Amino acid sequence: VMAAGGDVIVLEAGYIQCLWLARMDEMSFLAPRILNAALYIQRKYGNTETRFGISLRNRIGISCGDIKCFFVGCKMVHFVLIGDAVSDSFYAASQCGSSEVVISREFWKAIIQVEDYKYQTLPDEYVTIYSVDKNSDESADSETFEIKLSSSAQTLRVAGNLCEYTDENPSDKSVPKMKCIGRKDEKKDIVKLLTELKDKVMELEDKLVPLFLIAGKMGMGKSTLFKWTMGKADDTGFTLLSQVENFSFEESFENAWKIIQDILQKSGNDSEESILNLVGKKQNEFPLHKLNDRLNTEFQQVMALYGEEDIRRLLITLIIKASKAKPILIGIDNLEHVGTETWLFLQELLLIRAAVVVATVTDEYNPSVPFVRSLMKQQFNSIVMRPLDEEELGLLSCVVLNVKAINREFLPFFQKFSEGNALRMEEILMIPPLQKHFAILPASNVSKKNLDSKFLFNKDVSSKFVCDIVDSDEMEKLQIPAHLLDVVRDHTTGLNPEEQMLIRKCALLGNNFGLFVLEAVCPEYPTAELRYKIRNLLKKNLLKLQCQHLGITEKRGRETITLREIPTEFCIHPIRFYCDYLKKSVLNVMPESQRQRLNLYLADLLMTTPRCDSCKNEWQKRRHSSLPAVSRHFHVPWVDMRMCQCLELKTHFALQVEYHLEKGNGLIGDRIDMLLEAAEFGVLTRSPNMVDRILIKTKRLLVEGGLSAQIEIDPTTVAIVRLKSQVNLLYGKNNEAMREIKHALLLLNVLFPSDIERKVNRQIWTDHPLAPEFMKCLHVGCLILKVLGIYDVAYKAGKYHLKLLAKRGYSFIDIVRSKSLLLSVVWKTKPSRKRERQSTKLGNEIRQLCFKRLTEYPVVELVELKAIISAFKAVLNMLFEKAELQAAEELGKKVFQLLVLVKHEKDLTRILSILARIYFFQHNDDKCFEMINQLEDAFQQCADPVADAIYFSTLVLALRFTNYRGIWQDKIDICSEYALRTPAVPTHPKFKDKVFCLCANMCMWSCQHNLLDASGIWGNRATNLLQTVRMDNYWTLMGSLCLITTDIERIKEFRHLHGAGIVTNQAEFN
Repeated sequence: VMAAGGDVIVLEAGYIQCLWLARMDEMSFLAPRILNAALYIQRKYGNTETRFGISLRNRIGISCGDIKCFFVGCKMVHFVLIGDAVSDSFYAASQCGSSEVVISREFWKAIIQVEDYKYQTLPDEYVTIYSVDKNSDESADSETFEIKLSSSAQTLRVAGNLCEYTDENPSDKSVPKMKCIGRKDEKKDIVKLLTELKDKVMELEDKLVPLFLIAGKMGMGKSTLFKWTMGKADDTGFTLLSQVENFSFEESFENAWKIIQDILQKSGNDSEESILNLVGKKQNEFPLHKLNDRLNTEFQQVMALYGEEDIRRLLITLIIKASKAKPILIGIDNLEHVGTETWLFLQELLLIRAAVVVATVTDEYNPSVPFVRSLMKQQFNSIVMRPLDEEELGLLSCVVLNVKAINREFLPFFQKFSEGNALRMEEILMIPPLQKHFAILPASNVSKKNLDSKFLFNKDVSSKFVCDIVDSDEMEKLQIPAHLLDVVRDHTTGLNPEEQMLIRKCALLGNNFGLFVLEAVCPEYPTAELRYKIRNLLKKNLLKLQCQHLGITEKRGRETITLREIPTEFCIHPIRFYCDYLKKSVLNVMPESQRQRLNLYLADLLMTTPRCDSCKNEWQKRRHSSLPAVSRHFHVPWVDMRMCQCLELKTHFALQVEYHLEKGNGLIGDRIDMLLEAAEFGVLTRSPNMVDRILIKTKRLLVEGGLSAQIEIDPTTVAIVRLKSQVNLLYGKNNEAMREIKHALLLLNVLFPSDIERKVNRQIWTDHPLAPEFMKCLHVGCLILKVLGIYDVAYKAGKYHLKLLAKRGYSFIDIVRSKSLLLSVVWKTKPSRKRERQSTKLGNEIRQLCFKRLTEYPVVELVELKAIISAFKAVLNMLFEKAELQAAEELGKKVFQLLVLVKHEKDLTRILSILARIYFFQHNDDKCFEMINQLEDAFQQCADPVADAIYFSTLVLALRFTNYRGIWQDKIDICSEYALRTPAVPTHPKFKDKVFCLCANMCMWSCQHNLLDASGIWGNRATNLLQTVRMDNYWTLMGSLCLITTDIERIKEFRHLHGAGIVTNQAEFN
């Protein structure tokens, strides 16, 4: 309608009333255009299928004549049309059939070339139009109109683009990226300043520091020019660059850590060995363990107390040593968001001329810290952003509208209302009243003379369309809000009440909110309907997608949001507001009391687990297409892989509830409960960093609420200490974990592990109110004792835990975890008949429990599935180490097929490794290498360093004894390269065992191939690791066997060369 020059007057449930204003002498030109638009609508949208199984058909009636317009209402104005022409249009619509258009006799008189249409005259002189005659010239106009309609009428901004259009050539749909438009003088000055700073940074005056600022008002394009500057720095000779973008106020040292991470990685100094070389003999003076969270290092944490000054000295030392006098450029966007710690870090770098800093800052920024204010006064130079001129605004509008040229008549209008502000210009282009004046049409429809004289071209935009003006006089009458927030608010004023409430919920969910979280807080809508509404908000440029798993597809004539794939691991599928100002404008119109009430309401809704129909359907489909072998071993229950059941998403839900409780001034006790629930899920997902942050916040809330000063034993305090112990266990800090669990049980008046070993006060825990927390602590304590190798005490703790479960009741997850832990402990005790009997009994019980759950229950949740897989791994390891290879192979195949079905890459690497070793000892080389190849695919997807070490250790073992000589050298070179990258003494015990086995295998392989120097190097590395590992698992025992075998081969070779006269202490060797 709008592409044909009309306007929509009434849009209500059931009908749309459109209006064209024209003089009588213009009707001969306008009437065919209106009729073609109506026929196009009928052809494209004449029959619409709904989700209720009912087909909707359009009835279109057209008339022309004099009308009167009345304005009704005060706050909300309605336009009421009265006249014979209005009555005729309603009557014409009532006579309309399927895929037809009925017009009045007055309108028919305005059609000059009636032979161009297929029509029928009705008895009351109204005319039914069926279609355009394909043999007429008018059909070409109809097709032209169709192209224009698809390009102009659908004026939408999606991901920064205003126009979507239909074109047969898909290559023309490429959207130009936002570039730094214009500003030739500023760019020239920037290049000159960068060159001067690079060459003469050490020659600056004492009063100046190498700080270069890009200043300007909000929305002037500082960030765009800043990105251009950082891209140009390569051409000016800066080889070490670090770019930081601050969208909010930074945490302590956050920017400084980002800078040091970039510099170390780009200079090739991000390994432990390189960092130790950089700090030299002063390594004990620095908190090197702080680098573990940022780099792939495993520095041992020491108990010495380090302050912020020590961290700063470490960062400065690393940057100076790593740069090796090369020029360093540090770029910081939004300097006003930088914290004091990073400012101190930057101050030292600037004063010693170790780096050049380029930063953006607003004109209004006035730092309150004296040394920051003084440092900014010593800046080398600055560029103040000027407003964009008319031509630059025109080039910017071409990029936003995705057209290659724009009519120059727009430029004075743009300059008047945007005042040269780039952000304001982008927002003005999105205002619906202004969009009606954009005529987006193919460039071929405009004469070359007009294109050259009236249009401004942007050569960076590869589009076939241009933007012409519809009515310049009417456009001048438009009123554009003066303030930027008002411009943004204009996008929300036209929303209906349902959309207003939906957009308010989105604003309260935070900067990024998940698709499934949004579905949980909107239970009044079915999933499909809600996603359709969100799609409408996306089309209105209020929201934007920010996740690779989300896409937009058309289903039954409606565009909606769908998931491209359903990952089993964590993905919250984030959506966010199109800009921060838009979110602020939505929050500003909500009173504080309403915000608090709505936050508490959202928290209450999130307590209930939502339904995820799309995920359910996807996994139902995947279940039916599963491997045939799985059906033989399991009856394949419906594995509930819905995202709401995903452990990582449960963590996110709990944190989201706590966020709303905080914003709504909820009870501190409720917030603590939600944080602890999130931490429990975080431990299950092996996310120690996140759990650590949650526990810090929980402790702070305990102090704020005065709960930490209670005299009575508080289960919350015990839970925090226990979770801290589990976090240390995940980090591989086993001794610290032991200290924490002792502390947790001491709060419960239990001296661990002596009270457990001596069976002190066991009867009191049967009905004790704190028994659930005690049982959790006991389970964690048993696990820590097992990791530390104290198997006898761990066995007693595990057996006691199993008895408590039997007395107090248990869930399937509790009993499976307890029995699998007890099995792994029993198998590590001293060999005896009792051990054999107990391990066999426990293994059979675990298999029976798990297979029963998989075959007889209709639904298995993801938490239960993880417990089942862990239990199967314990049984599989026991069977393998007992040399029951046939039974281990059968169970391994079943577990492998189950893991393939649910795609658990990390667990899959462990099972594939065991299967490869089983086939290796069965001398089945083909199967062994088949498992190793699949192991390679799995470890590359899970990003787990332990999985890497498992793969390479298994590969070297297989290469030593197989006949695949053609791939020996290439594979061994890869293994050698990886082994050289590993730390000399890894900190995590699980990683250390595999690296020891790998080095020992490399030593033996080198010895077998007469590479004596290499064999000596690998032997030394393995011998150094031998002092730090325990001989209680397959990897350490296999590595030790390799070292012994290598020494025997060396002695044999030595005897062969030197004869029997050699003096060898054979007894000592044996």
